[in-house]
Amino acid sequence: MGETTMFKVMALIGSVFAAACGDSSNSIGAGTGGATTQAAGTGGTVACPPCAAPPDDCPYGLLPGKGPCGCGATCAPAPDGGATYPEGYLAWQISGGAVASGPAWVVSGEGWAKRWAPVRYFGSDTPPPDPAASYALTRSQTDDLFQRVVDVGFASLPHQPDSGAECYVHLYFRSCAACSPTTLTYNDARQVAPELDRVWQWFDDLIGSTEASPRSYCSF
Repeated sequence: MGETTMFKVMALIGSVFAAACGDSSNSIGAGTGGATTQAAGTGGTVACPPCAAPPDDCPYGLLPGKGPCGCGATCAPAPDGGATYPEGYLAWQISGGAVASGPAWVVSGEGWAKRWAPVRYFGSDTPPPDPAASYALTRSQTDDLFQRVVDVGFASLPHQPDSGAECYVHLYFRSCAACSPTTLTYNDARQVAPELDRVWQWFDDLIGSTEASPRSYCSF
């Protein structure tokens, strides 16, 4: 076979693959069949397996990323290799006692924290207006806090016995909007130490004080 004839045959084979899989710049979407991708270092195209349907939601610690062969989004590690909680939400407040009110914090993965001092107990998802202070946060800051909370061994909390004090703290946390919340109620800070030390420290560092930090809640 002459060289010219061989090139014509190769071109014909390439066109057949292109027709079957689609052009690499317009890859077929998730669940619709094959796609093509550039063969590394050749400038040509190669056949790809069918695209898998993208997940409805990536588990936390993973972010939507580009799938192989130009397919729909798949889950990939967060850029810094850590978990990320864009929908994370935490509410921490004194929920009762002799006066049924006290300080409170709410932190959202949307990039903010709010503090009340004092305020009557409120539903964890419905904080009141007019906080005593508001803080703009980066994703790195909220991810840091929420990862500290995720790392807590809540199954062993609170430690017993309680102090019997007329003070009640309620902690509410969910890692995403559709996630089941984790809740914890205690009446003495010693019941949740040392497990919550790193979480308390996050608030201490944010405000430069322990006085308005959840560390002070029911601390005797």
